[in-house]
Amino acid sequence: MITASSIKINASNKHIWDIISAPNSLELFHPFVKFNPRIVWNDNQKIDSVEYYNGMSYNRSFIEWIDGTGFDLKINYSVVKWRISSGVTIESITEKNNTWSVDQIMLEQYLSHVLRGLKFYAETGILVKQDQFGKHVLFSESKHLTSYNKDSTI
Repeated sequence: MITASSIKINASNKHIWDIISAPNSLELFHPFVKFNPRIVWNDNQKIDSVEYYNGMSYNRSFIEWIDGTGFDLKINYSVVKWRISSGVTIESITEKNNTWSVDQIMLEQYLSHVLRGLKFYAETGILVKQDQFGKHVLFSESKHLTSYNKDSTI
């Protein structure tokens, strides 16, 4: 399954790159992420961790790093591609044979929230708040979840 989302951001490509490539970058603009520390970060290997407000956490392994343009990362069963051109595009490619089945609409909503957060932060410099653009059934705090499948992974 391939799901993509893009957004026009009124900022230079360099400014956007500086944001998304910074240490702990998701803590600046991701409306569902509580912590985003780097685990290993050098020329040969880049791995960070993502802890969501709902308590789920995942490691992300960066498999391609293109300075100033974007990166590809692997997070469980998905390869996620970030690209900067005249805005930003995030593409999520989920392997078909996996134990995680997420509705494509939910994934599109998730990517849209992430990009709206990036746009907001890049254009205003103001940190994005938890659930700033609405709650998400999989990624908002657990007390807000109504149909969370504990065996789900991303």
